[in-house]
Amino acid sequence: MTTQSKIFYLTAIVLVLSASYYYSYKKPSSLEDINSTLNSTSTNNTTKGEIKNINNNGLYGYSDGIYNFTMRFPSYVQSNNLFSTFHEIGNNWRLNPSQINQGKPIVSFIIKRIDQGGVATGKAYPLFFTSEVRVGVSPNTKLCYETDAGYTNQKITNVEINGVTFKRFSFQDAAMMKYVQGESYRTIHNDTCYVLEQIKNGSNYRDDTMTTGLSEGTLNDYYNVGEQIIKTFKFTK
Repeated sequence: MTTQSKIFYLTAIVLVLSASYYYSYKKPSSLEDINSTLNSTSTNNTTKGEIKNINNNGLYGYSDGIYNFTMRFPSYVQSNNLFSTFHEIGNNWRLNPSQINQGKPIVSFIIKRIDQGGVATGKAYPLFFTSEVRVGVSPNTKLCYETDAGYTNQKITNVEINGVTFKRFSFQDAAMMKYVQGESYRTIHNDTCYVLEQIKNGSNYRDDTMTTGLSEGTLNDYYNVGEQIIKTFKFTK
């Protein structure tokens, strides 16, 4: 083999290895990789007054120039400026506010959603499931930290997210082989109540006609991605 041929083959090998590294870095291949990337220190360049998605290290960046915050999330997550009703969860600005405590939905991040209807025969477990993160705001700061009705096992703790203290409300409700579980993070900033909610809603019905489908561990992994997304929340002013 001539010297010129050797140089050609070595160059080709280097290019192939470089491309392989690039794509493995840009596209996390597992939930573990995604969680690791979400916890990285990289930030997005955002413009005040704009709401847009920016591809950054395999993630997208959400920037709200009206309520002045940014968040990041994996590229497979669907973002929407509306909240959709799904089985036991409604489309209000926060999961279960009182009638006198109203606000505005800002953005939702759908991590994983399954909806196979109500007939179990021949279906994979679970019949339905959603894991998502929602951000809503309200001018009613007096009721920002009120304990919502309708849920059991509520627990309140203080959590710091990028230098801001949030009160975290843990809730769980289950009946008729269905459940809702979540964490509601709340803080008051610039005379506005901000609520970040990590929500899981699903069916735990199972019978002999159903196939194995997704394990509880995998469903919990999707739910836990929500916490990692919430940890990227940052105020811009």
